[in-house]
Amino acid sequence: MSYHHFFVGFNNFTVRILGENQNLTQTSDVFIEFKKGNLSLGPIIANLERTRTNSTAYSTFGGYLSQAGEWDLKITIQRINSYDLNYRLGVMVNRSGTMVENDSNYISTSKNSNPMNVPSDFTNIAILLSIVLAALSGFLYVRGLRRLAITQRNLGLR
Repeated sequence: MSYHHFFVGFNNFTVRILGENQNLTQTSDVFIEFKKGNLSLGPIIANLERTRTNSTAYSTFGGYLSQAGEWDLKITIQRINSYDLNYRLGVMVNRSGTMVENDSNYISTSKNSNPMNVPSDFTNIAILLSIVLAALSGFLYVRGLRRLAITQRNLGLR
């Protein structure tokens, strides 16, 4: 995989398959599965397209890294008439555009950067919208019960 500095937002991901083995060049699909290290997001799957200039390179561009923090990337190369190749890569995504990366199959490069588990802005908005929706539902329920009671009285059912 070609490393660019990963940052929150849109990034370019390129997987180059190196080697003389024909099984490596006969692929049917290449994709990356993105999971947030704390499992608050994911999995997000990106299918990579074969590049026009190199038959053993696959790439995609997208906003798959939407939050800063640790991310687990699982790269899968599906080969024709052979087993899939799977690679794991752990990256640290920062808002500033810098990346921390290591050379092992699965990398955990930092301690929990949010030790108090403070919710993200998105989580706060989702909670707020849930509360507003619950309040509105309760209001409409009570209003419906009142209308039902008035209708029953007018029809002499109560």
